[in-house]
Amino acid sequence: IVKAALKEGAKPILNSAIANAPVGHEPKGGKRLKDTIKSKVLKQKGGTFGHRIVTGTRKQLGIKDTAKGYYPAHLELGTRKMAAKPYLRPAMDANRSEALRIITAEIRNGILKATRL
Repeated sequence: IVKAALKEGAKPILNSAIANAPVGHEPKGGKRLKDTIKSKVLKQKGGTFGHRIVTGTRKQLGIKDTAKGYYPAHLELGTRKMAAKPYLRPAMDANRSEALRIITAEIRNGILKATRL
């Protein structure tokens, strides 16, 4: 129930991160970053769950193994030579309340459904 609720609650954050991800800053341009942003539910020790919005791997993003840095992080946080163009944190900040509302409703509905005989 919790895993499903977290996945559903992450959708507004995920959609916002994808919509706001900068395009054209990647190796060879394009929109690989947008295409590789995913939602991931994490099961942790002790039976607790967490959730993470992740960007693609170096391979998925077309970043050479020998390249220094990781451009999704450079975009989010900036560098000495480039101003930040955040897309992950603003997505979380703008959608936190909606995500919590969805998670709460999904857990409530899941418990009610599971307890009906």
